[in-house]
Amino acid sequence: MAVILNGDAGVTTTSGAEYNGLQQPGSQSAASTASVIFTDVPSFVKRITLQIYNLSTLSSFSGLDQRIRVGTATAGALLSSGYTAGITTTTASSTITAITNGISGFPISAATTVASGQFVLTNVSGNIWVSTGTVYRFGDLALTYSAGSIDLGVNALDRVGIVNIGIGFDSGTINVIYE
Repeated sequence: MAVILNGDAGVTTTSGAEYNGLQQPGSQSAASTASVIFTDVPSFVKRITLQIYNLSTLSSFSGLDQRIRVGTATAGALLSSGYTAGITTTTASSTITAITNGISGFPISAATTVASGQFVLTNVSGNIWVSTGTVYRFGDLALTYSAGSIDLGVNALDRVGIVNIGIGFDSGTINVIYE
């Protein structure tokens, strides 16, 4: 017997597991904003992929300012703490930086630097999430890797987003896929 999924309906297996297919609520422009947030993450989601395309910042400020964050209905917003994560950027002088204000992140070194890549957040169990990410910065030929985790305790994840701390974005597109 063949099963065809068109993304409109889920399938329940004989063991009771459900597969709802890929859900793509749409992409958002990052132009003229400090954050792009996807709310109402469906409760069945076990993996979230955030894709960024040609993202750039408003000024030439250099630093680790872009964060991938999650949030809960209880908090009513993206969480700014509680994360355990790290970032490394491969350039002529590579460094590893610990972060606690996002599950993943990446630096954009100048206003002329454009970044593209993706982050995958996976539900380990309960409300524990882990993340990996890879971003390539075209302006300075740098590749950034990141990984992290967060335990949301009794609160379920209901939103995910990317935040530019302090200056905002001037261009780019961010897309989300739920599985």
